[in-house]
Amino acid sequence: MDDLLTMTRVRDIGMLLLAQGQAVEAHRILRPLHDDLCLVFGPGDEMTEGIGEALALIGLDLDGPAT
Repeated sequence: MDDLLTMTRVRDIGMLLLAQGQAVEAHRILRPLHDDLCLVFGPGDEMTEGIGEALALIGLDLDGPAT
């Protein structure tokens, strides 16, 4: 249970950074967490999917403004 609590806290920190507009820092936190969650719970897990969606949005923002 401690591992799940830690993963949840890391997710919360990453999402807080994202909400504050710190996309690069959020990506640095969420990418390794997403990789770990995929290994532990699988890509279909609710938390894994949510972080994947956040990373997709970060990726759109990091690529620059749409033209």
